[in-house]
Amino acid sequence: MNKTRAIKEHWTAVAELGCIICQRPAEVAHCHGGSISDQLPRQFHPGMGQKQNHWLVLPICPEHHRVGPESLDGGSVRDWERRHGSQIDFLMAVSYRLQYSVFDRAGVPESVYQSIHRPHTAQPQPNVTDALGRAEESQ
Repeated sequence: MNKTRAIKEHWTAVAELGCIICQRPAEVAHCHGGSISDQLPRQFHPGMGQKQNHWLVLPICPEHHRVGPESLDGGSVRDWERRHGSQIDFLMAVSYRLQYSVFDRAGVPESVYQSIHRPHTAQPQPNVTDALGRAEESQ
């Protein structure tokens, strides 16, 4: 499968999960800033206006993604993460739900991935667990 097709399929699968925060219909949101900047090498978070890694995306409804001052793209990423949870933890939850590692697909080096990886058997943050539980109940 070519890379473009694989990414499109990934985005479709991610969006179908529903908003990771409220479970409303979701769009794909590229991860940036906050925990992404803190824990991943620069090539995986190049900065605003530059090409983002298309594997490191979250399912987020428009309100939590880009509408209003408290959205991921409308205000402070760190404030958003304090309110809702770490983008890294949400990416791990997405990996768990999709049954493949988005970090591996993004090309994150194994040594970096190991340093941030929390086994899928570990308890995610409460809001991540709640979002996963609601998503599984609705299927």
